[in-house]
Formats: sequence, C-alpha cells, structure tokens
Amino acid sequence: AQDEISKEPAKSQTNIISYSLSDKSDNTLYGIVRNIILAKRLFPSWTVQLILSQENITSIPQQIVNKVLLEGAKIVKLNDSAMHLPAYLWRHLVADDPEVQYFIVRDAKRRLSSRDASAVQEWIKSGKAIHCVRDHPDDIDQALVPYHWGAKSSDLRKLMQVTMQKTFEIVLNDTNITSTMPDVDSNV
Repeated sequence: AQDEISKEPAKSQTNIISYSLSDKSDNTLYGIVRNIILAKRLFPSWTVQLILSQENITSIPQQIVNKVLLEGAKIVKLNDSAMHLPAYLWRHLVADDPEVQYFIVRDAKRRLSSRDASAVQEWIKSGKAIHCVRDHPDDIDQALVPYHWGAKSSDLRKLMQVTMQKTFEIVLNDTNITSTMPDVDSNV
C-alpha cells in the first residue's frame, strides 16, 4: 500500500473532496473511511484526497491506510514546505493544485450526505466561484465555514492572487489579525 501513496495528486482527477487528519481518534479515522465510501455513491465523479504528513502516514494503523486506498481515495504526502502549518489547514492546500477544477473541503468527523451532494451540484450549476454550507447553528456567524466549503480553483486563485499556503503563513504570522472574518460577498 505504501507504493500507492503519492507526493502529488492524481492529474486525471479534477474534482476533489479534500481531507486532512488533525487527530487520529477512532471517530476521525473511521469517519474518513465512511466518507470515502459515501463519496463513491454521492459524488461519483469526484475523488477523495487525504493530505497527510509522512508522520501521519506511518502512525495511522495500516488497515486504515489500506482501506482508504482500496476504496479509491488518494493519499497525498504533504509538501515539506507546508509542514509548519497546523494539520487542520492541510486539507485547504488543495486550492493550490492547478490540476483541480473544483474542490470541496470537509471534516472527517462529519458525514457526507445527499443534501451536501445536491448543494454542491447546485453551486457548480450556478457558476459561482465559492461554495459554503452553513447548516448548523454554530456555522451561521461564520463567513466561511472552514470544514464545509469549496471553490472553483482557477476562480479562487484569481480572487486571492496568492497561494492558500502563503495566505495561511501570512495569517499565522500576523499578530494584528483578529479571529473574525469579514462578510463574504454572496454573489461570489
């Protein structure tokens, strides 16, 4: 199974559901496996991508790694230049891959659903650059829910004008930035 772990995302896959593991609890590990299985039914033209550090790859139980690969997901080894970023941010780095047309970022502890799939299809048909779901009371006041958003990669790169990795580095190093975000234009 270790031979199937790549340093780069699969070039033929342009729609990605991106995950990273910020902890190795049973809920997270089995959650990622369950979401990979659900993605095959709910997002059949999408590929699940799990971004992990080498340390994550070697510390996750081998049966989980094997199951992830067996179910058709891709495990992508984190680029060394991004190792200093917190693990919960790694899943967002999919935005920097020019081979990805659309991506959605999800949390392994939350299950994919048919409602989620319908919302993503509706978003893609809309032609808007960014998609965000706020379907829980805790999400209402967030401009962008960090575990429930997506984008058309090329449009996002035009809007941001820097890579996602660079954005995180700026934010993490700027002590003047507050934890709140401005409202996102609903027409984006």
